[in-house]
Amino acid sequence: MYDKRMIRIWAMAFTFGLLFTLCAQAPAAAEAQSVAMRFYGSLADQNNEPVAGATVHALVYDSLEDKARPVGKITATTDTGGTFQLSAAGLRLDILSIKKQGHEFSTNRKKDLTWPYSGNPKEGIFIPDAANPVSFRIRKKNDPAFLVHSKGLLRFKPGQDSPYVLAAPMGSFRDVSESVRAGRQLASGLKVSASLSDDGLQYNLTFDSPDDGSGVITADELLHECPAEGYADQASMKVKIPDKAKETEKYAYVKTKGSDGIEWTYSRIDLHIITGKAELIINTTSLTNPDGSRNLEYDEKFQRRELARRIEEYRNNPAPDKGPMPYYLRRPQLRGRDWNFAAQRRRTNKIKREHLRAAEGKIREKKRTIK
Repeated sequence: MYDKRMIRIWAMAFTFGLLFTLCAQAPAAAEAQSVAMRFYGSLADQNNEPVAGATVHALVYDSLEDKARPVGKITATTDTGGTFQLSAAGLRLDILSIKKQGHEFSTNRKKDLTWPYSGNPKEGIFIPDAANPVSFRIRKKNDPAFLVHSKGLLRFKPGQDSPYVLAAPMGSFRDVSESVRAGRQLASGLKVSASLSDDGLQYNLTFDSPDDGSGVITADELLHECPAEGYADQASMKVKIPDKAKETEKYAYVKTKGSDGIEWTYSRIDLHIITGKAELIINTTSLTNPDGSRNLEYDEKFQRRELARRIEEYRNNPAPDKGPMPYYLRRPQLRGRDWNFAAQRRRTNKIKREHLRAAEGKIREKKRTIK
């Protein structure tokens, strides 16, 4: 038998528990009440020209939580002035994509594509304004170009500053540490070296081009057309050493002497940099236009067709002085394997994980080779 005092205690505990639960659920219940969302945007290309006829895709959420599931999808089309309007009921709106043929929209900065709403606007809550639409940029693509593709691997450790050399604009970086130790003259080409700063807090990367009018530009921005000017004999880049291995993306644009009647050849080198206290590791991807153009616009279908056309054209050319087939047409990797970027994703991620551990000194040293 339970006495009356014990029963009263249990009753009070139950009441307080129920009140606590209701209070805890109150904010969630309030957040679940959707509001009428409106969104005004404008779209322009890299030349600040309005883009008409683009399709804007957005996701609608009934929660302000980042990991909430969308409850709907809405679309809009930009008008002749490049403006568009979205309307829906919810609490958050995410721009998923903006599409138009011949254009490319980047969604790398996802946080910049999210707008929260609320019935009671406050700091941090988005307030739509038709007079001041949110501006978006979409890149208008160039015509596709035939490009030569190559990969490389650069690895530097504190106290080991032997350089790598890109022997030719369409070749790969080569470790020349043995040549340096033997006192031999280095092959002509873009030279990349790294040294540790005096305070040990950063690497100083240096890019040296040959003394023949060639040049190099280092940048944080990915361009699909090499700059027309601004190339220098030497360029540098500072890479801070973090407490934990970190990835960064940098780019180098290279102007080199051409051949076969072409004055200059232009390349972009994508630098995927992994920095740690034990090692600096750089995976490079070089894209070169062998035709003397600054255009670096890649299209896989065009690449395959153009490669087959150039090989066939060379074979059907009866001229006795045509010379050997250009090196870049004989490279087997140009026949498609290295250009299927989607198929390489799993392999690339595995290598990246290994390099992150190596940069932190968690795995044994691997031989500096290029595959």
